[in-house]
Amino acid sequence: MPDDPSTKDPKKVRYSAIASDETRRCSAGEPNLEKMIGDRLKQYYATRLSQPLPDRFLDLLNHLAKKEAE
Repeated sequence: MPDDPSTKDPKKVRYSAIASDETRRCSAGEPNLEKMIGDRLKQYYATRLSQPLPDRFLDLLNHLAKKEAE
């Protein structure tokens, strides 16, 4: 691709998507990238959900609940 600007700048990273039929062709020995990403996201959000809500956010929820009740 001679006109592709990403090939001119060595600092730019080129990304490509794998077609869904190509992901099925992965051998059984290779880790499933989607599963690994999903597991990492679950771990990240599990720690986030276990943290208490900030007071400002709780105030906003209470304010919205009052408006909804009106």
